[in-house]
Amino acid sequence: MDAKAVLTHFNNQVFGQEAAVAVLANVLTGIKTALSKTGKPIASLLFVGPTGVGKTEVAKVLAAFMFGSRDRMVRFDMSEFSDYGAVNRLIGGVSGMDGQLTSAVRREPFCVLLFDEIEKADAGFFDLLLQILGEGRLSDGSGRVVNFCSAIIIMTSNIGAARFQMGRVRLQQGAEQEEAIAHFMNVAQQHFRPELFNRIDELIPFSPLDQLTVRFVVEREIALLKKREGIRFRRMSLKIEEPVLDFLAERGYHEKYGARYLQRTIREQLVLPLARKLNQEDFDERLEVLVQLTEGAPVIRIKRDPLALDLLLEELEKANYANYGGSLRRRIQGILSGYLYSSFSSEIRTLERMAQKEEKTFWKQPQQAARYAALLALADRGRQLSEQIESIEMALSIAVLGIEPYQPAMREAIEQWENDFFDWKKALCEAGNPDGNRCFLHVYGAQPLEVARFIAPCLNSLVFTSTAQQSGSGTATIRQ
Repeated sequence: MDAKAVLTHFNNQVFGQEAAVAVLANVLTGIKTALSKTGKPIASLLFVGPTGVGKTEVAKVLAAFMFGSRDRMVRFDMSEFSDYGAVNRLIGGVSGMDGQLTSAVRREPFCVLLFDEIEKADAGFFDLLLQILGEGRLSDGSGRVVNFCSAIIIMTSNIGAARFQMGRVRLQQGAEQEEAIAHFMNVAQQHFRPELFNRIDELIPFSPLDQLTVRFVVEREIALLKKREGIRFRRMSLKIEEPVLDFLAERGYHEKYGARYLQRTIREQLVLPLARKLNQEDFDERLEVLVQLTEGAPVIRIKRDPLALDLLLEELEKANYANYGGSLRRRIQGILSGYLYSSFSSEIRTLERMAQKEEKTFWKQPQQAARYAALLALADRGRQLSEQIESIEMALSIAVLGIEPYQPAMREAIEQWENDFFDWKKALCEAGNPDGNRCFLHVYGAQPLEVARFIAPCLNSLVFTSTAQQSGSGTATIRQ
């Protein structure tokens, strides 16, 4: 494990907590080298510090780093377990009902187990926690043993945060950082029972966010905002100018409430006004949204794209041609798997066997050799046409998805392919019935020959046959 890469990975996702991340990286180093104790959870960590500074975010990043997904974090808000009866829900009752904690770990043993605001839990919970941290296992209400040795236990707490903010202690470099760690260590020792505190592998203090850090958090929150469904799936471009980001960072900075106050500021100053503006526009309208800072406040300006109709028509054209390309592909595949082409394939195989068996005499028969060559050419042309339409359909589908630009030449390619496809089908019919290239036109009536002579100039070669009928009527057959 590259320690510098780990530090970079965590610092790029959690801002302003370099010291806490450095302590966490040391813990991960011990885990990686398999020097940690066995028979207990992989690690037990206590995160202490003010609210909204990234303690929960670090737990999510750790879950993704260790187990491959942020969803591998199982969180329990300990304010919901502030009485003894609620604590019993964690392990279940004797009636056989599964416990919330034991069933979660049984389903997902490889996880980050987060106990948020642990100081709000009932004292009975700490008895359960002693078993988890000490032996790596816990029995549920039915007596079944659940193993916690594949989990990382993280506890968060705000104890000591108020005194931390009021005093001169700040989590910085050098001696002051050591003083801050000593401060939180002392508060945690006073709050938690000694037998519990001694089972915690590492206490990691988090510092309040400064204004510069909040500025980086603003950029991350805006990036997440642009990924929301209401923006990502709407035909719009959203541009937020730098002064607006500076304004949000300045207005959203609060040492006591951390990033949660910033999220409230972004919601009130940007998200809600943007939602009100967008609700006044047609969903299918293509919009250009610009957020500027005017007279000390964000102002949202929305402009309809003048080329929106043209772009919409182009999108429809792409989709229609992609669907049409699929229908053409199915048509040629239907012919290639049909009776006529199958009979040609069977004839080709027969001629191939004859050519191999009668190698000297086969090619001395011109009509047979010409037939064989013509069928081979038809088969090759069919395969070429099939590959061409598949390529055209793929290019159109990629253009519809927006991966590659749409080229108007694709439309010309489809038209050319249709002409080539018609010629190939005509050649197939002619090859299947060489003597049947004739059209019969039957004229019925009292004087059919006069009608036949009237249309004769439109035809090249005619053969007239007449049949007399009763009352002077007859039938004329024109064979071309």
